[in-house]
Order: sequence, then structure tokens, then C-alpha cells
Amino acid sequence: MVNHPLNASGPSVRDRLHHRTDHGARQIAAAGLMVLGYAIIAVPTGIVSAELVQAAGHQPVSTQACPAGSAEGHDVDAVCCQYCGERLYPATV
Repeated sequence: MVNHPLNASGPSVRDRLHHRTDHGARQIAAAGLMVLGYAIIAVPTGIVSAELVQAAGHQPVSTQACPAGSAEGHDVDAVCCQYCGERLYPATV
């Protein structure tokens, strides 16, 4: 910006407005890049966390139903019903 003798008061309104809009565009670009950076970190972290939670909560369940009360959802290694205590498998002789 040239300090012209006819414009001794400083930069023109147009120059000041251009500087402000340029500054605002840079702030918007910086904010967008910041959000993108957080997304690059957060999205894979969320995916990994969800997989870990899903893997930790997955336990095999038996399809054996209780002969006395027809209850289902027993552990695979269960011998007796978790609700009534009846044997799940008949006693072998």
C-alpha cells in the first residue's frame, strides 16, 4: 500500500475491507483444518473403541433350554439352569 499525498489519512476503506475479509477467510480455513485434524484422530479411535467393546461383551451362549422351565440363554459350560437350578443335561448312567 503506497502512502499517496492525496491519501495521507491512511489506508482506504476498500483496503481495510479487503484485509478484514482476507483475515476472515484465513480464520475459516484454519478452523476447517482444525476440525479435519480432530476428525482424522477421533474417527479411527471411535471405530477401534467400538470394536473393543463389542469383542469384550460377546460371550458364547448355549442353545440348551431348561427341561423344567424352558429358560434359555445359559452359559456354554453350565450344568444347571441359572434360574431354577434344574440339571440341563440328563445324568449319564
